[in-house]
Amino acid sequence: MLKLLCGVLLALTMVVGPCAQAASVLFLNPGTTREAFWVSYSQFMQAAAKDLGMDLRIEYSDRNAEITLAQAREALQGPHRPDYLVFVNEQYIAPEILRLAHGSGVKLFIVNNALTPDQMRLLGARPDKYPGWVGSLVPNDEEGGYLMLKELIRLHPPVAPGQYIDLLAFSGLKITPSAQLREKGMRRALAEHPEVRLRQLVYGGWTRERAYEQAKMLFRRYPQTSLIWSANDEMGFGVMRAFEESGGKPGKDALFGTINNSPAALHALLDNRLSVLLGGHFSLGAGRWYSCVTTMRASTSASTVVVIGRFRCYS
Repeated sequence: MLKLLCGVLLALTMVVGPCAQAASVLFLNPGTTREAFWVSYSQFMQAAAKDLGMDLRIEYSDRNAEITLAQAREALQGPHRPDYLVFVNEQYIAPEILRLAHGSGVKLFIVNNALTPDQMRLLGARPDKYPGWVGSLVPNDEEGGYLMLKELIRLHPPVAPGQYIDLLAFSGLKITPSAQLREKGMRRALAEHPEVRLRQLVYGGWTRERAYEQAKMLFRRYPQTSLIWSANDEMGFGVMRAFEESGGKPGKDALFGTINNSPAALHALLDNRLSVLLGGHFSLGAGRWYSCVTTMRASTSASTVVVIGRFRCYS
């Protein structure tokens, strides 16, 4: 099945063509070894690399941009250079890595967070300046943020004219393109539903603990909140913990939506604590992006669960 996925590793094999020696690839993973999303991301890449006969090495940076840049500098200017460097434009580091790669002979491929429009405009004047940059493969994050809120609103009971549905939103890092795009999609859905009132949006830094601390304060400030939008599952679980500590029941007193189909998120979906889940982009490093929006609701029978799902593929 992995051979059918038209993704990064497969694209790289097509670029180098048949050769006697396996192409070497270094992936600079911006996450930590404790994050289910980034671990599954690496595992999927490793499976694809094995299937395609490629030499893949992965280094984590624990969400520290300085560590990522140091790793890139060693890979691009050190004695043991890979054939390809795959990385994420987390915290806008891509231009610096492109600069470091000049004259290295290493090919570059960007995943998940590509160059921003501003960065592209700056590079546009000199398209030949970075000949080693092969391309990018990213999810449609804006559509993901939009679909999540649309589905949450659809599941929420209707309100009487003149009444509002209170929403809290938890985004990632302000300087991460994927967080910006997911937030943009959320705001697009919000503009279509004047009955929904965004009480506050905060930046949880993609972490469970920070979102938990923020949510404790926000639930005291906005006790009528009944929709929670979070840009990843780690933050979603932190918010859920704070909601439960305030006496609320997720899935009943408030509907939660998030991104990343980690085992914990899938279990929360089965337990009806989580109402909307988007995922599948863990396969991006080795395959094409797909988005799955799934909702699970108990029917009139307490032991029956109705599953409603739809899959969409984006280029």
